Amino acid sequence: MANEDYTGTEGYIGARVKKIRVKKDMTQQHVADLCGLSKGMISKIECGKVMPTIATLTKIAHALQVKVSLLMEDGSERIPACQSTSISPMRFTATDVGYRFFSLAAEYGDKSIQPLIFYASNTEVNSHRVSHEGEECIFIIEGEMVFNINESSYFLKQGDFLYFDGRQPHGIEKVEHEVRYLNIFTAGEYASQVFIDN
Repeated sequence: MANEDYTGTEGYIGARVKKIRVKKDMTQQHVADLCGLSKGMISKIECGKVMPTIATLTKIAHALQVKVSLLMEDGSERIPACQSTSISPMRFTATDVGYRFFSLAAEYGDKSIQPLIFYASNTEVNSHRVSHEGEECIFIIEGEMVFNINESSYFLKQGDFLYFDGRQPHGIEKVEHEVRYLNIFTAGEYASQVFIDN
């Protein structure tokens, strides 16, 4: 089972990025070039000083040729994972654009899809656009927000569902007070071939 004290924290994710990069004999500059980031940003991520967006983590995973779940979780079991979605926002990991996320089914290793619960409030989140490989869907658990995909705005409220190509620029445009939503995206084509010693 995943160690919940570390799963999703900036330092934990950064340390996993670094371990995989080193095992693959890649420099920070090489990973940065493949991701379209600066070497300094990769260094800040690895040191736990910055928590990037999920889209950036997906790009890093692609550059390292691993599934994004390998960067976020230490799961190795292939057994059913059952978890409540009513998790306190304080247990979520904050990103550099103001939303928070919590990785569901962290104990389930080598996922083909990545399920996350996102939380955003109008006082914390910054309007932003990201893109990444794969497909993505959103289901609003509670609250309301305006989500932008390729310059088209979608007003989403409790019970609404949105499915789209992750390569299109997308992101939160505006949050009405607070919103909590389920976000599922394809985790990538790479098998988790790198083993991390915890």
